[in-house]
Amino acid sequence: MNILETLKKKAPTIMVGFGIAGAIGSGVWACKKTIKWNEVVRERTKAELAELEFKLKDTVNPEDSSYDEKQYKKDKRAVYGRAAWDTAKIFAGPVTAAITSFTSICCGHKILNNKYVATAALCSSLEASIDGYRSRVAEAIGVDKEYELYHNIETEEEEVEGKNGKPKKVKKKVIKDTSFYDIEFSTFTSDIATGDMEYDKMQIIAIQNEFDIRLKNAKPRKVSLGDLDKALGMRVDDRRWNIGKLVGWKYDPEDPTRDCTIALDLREGKNSQTGDPCWIISFNVDGIIVDL
Repeated sequence: MNILETLKKKAPTIMVGFGIAGAIGSGVWACKKTIKWNEVVRERTKAELAELEFKLKDTVNPEDSSYDEKQYKKDKRAVYGRAAWDTAKIFAGPVTAAITSFTSICCGHKILNNKYVATAALCSSLEASIDGYRSRVAEAIGVDKEYELYHNIETEEEEVEGKNGKPKKVKKKVIKDTSFYDIEFSTFTSDIATGDMEYDKMQIIAIQNEFDIRLKNAKPRKVSLGDLDKALGMRVDDRRWNIGKLVGWKYDPEDPTRDCTIALDLREGKNSQTGDPCWIISFNVDGIIVDL
């Protein structure tokens, strides 16, 4: 990668950094120029205005009858005009630096925003492609089989106590892999999880129903993945938290790509820390819901 490509790639960071540094520098520069302005322009203007006031009084120059109120106002405007011009010259540097700095910050923000929009559009396109592919696979081999392949669900044997007190082996299907929109609901990942599978299931279903009603009745008719994660007490990482603010559900019956309902699919999995049974929640996220 040559220098030009590196600069192009780092342009937003460089422009924002330059803008911040320039804004701070222009502030310091303006403070120094203010001292000079106070010493040169302010004091000189005060002295010139005082001289004009003395000149207007008869006691100072009684023989000068040509200097009247009209001439005094004219000279006063000239003094203020000269002061304004000198002020502009003194502060031209700091003001130019400040404008350049803020322009640099705005340009960097615009570049980042364009990249964000392009990335969001790409993600939407990829998500639509994956959903379409999964639908075609499900039609070919069946919904349950496709789900098992997608999540790498394996059948495991577990020894439990039978009715007569003797141990017996039962087979359970356990999720080995989770997609980005799937999450483990356990005492290690959620603040409201109890470890009681049936009680936790009731909690999840109650929250799902509450948010589904909100989606269809609230204004605007949108629910973000982040809001649902928060209601479930999930301790998510920064990546999911940031994406969770952008994606979710939007109630739009006229859009065939949207489910218009919140449906959380619950499958039994194993706690990543202890290996104990827990719920794996699959979210039927519609996609990006913010206005780009």
